Amino acid sequence: MARRVVMLGLGVWIGLITLMIEGLIWYITDNDLEKWLKYSALGTKNKSQNAFKNVTEQKAEFKKTLKNMFCLDESILSQVNNQNNTQQAEQTTDNSFSEYDALLLIIDDYNRQKQSLITLLADAVAQKALAEQF
Repeated sequence: MARRVVMLGLGVWIGLITLMIEGLIWYITDNDLEKWLKYSALGTKNKSQNAFKNVTEQKAEFKKTLKNMFCLDESILSQVNNQNNTQQAEQTTDNSFSEYDALLLIIDDYNRQKQSLITLLADAVAQKALAEQF
């Protein structure tokens, strides 16, 4: 019985250590957008061999990065482009993913994260008030 408890405790500690190592790796390594920023024209590694050679290559990689990060397929990109084309009638109609589309996605993601943080803080305040009552 004692051996079982020791092994269970050891398993929990191994799991927690593994989770912490994974979190540290996730925190330290760059995601696709950070890699793109490093090698872009204004990035910190814009003089290296991996840097983008021209604007066309940089834009193509940016679109690919956004597709990978936000799990977008061509149908979603076409819908976003159609919405933007109606909003910006002076722009030419094409089915490519523009920088404006990327900014809209980033702003939307930021607003969702901000709203979830506000909700989390409100819940924490409510729980604290409830705990103070008892």
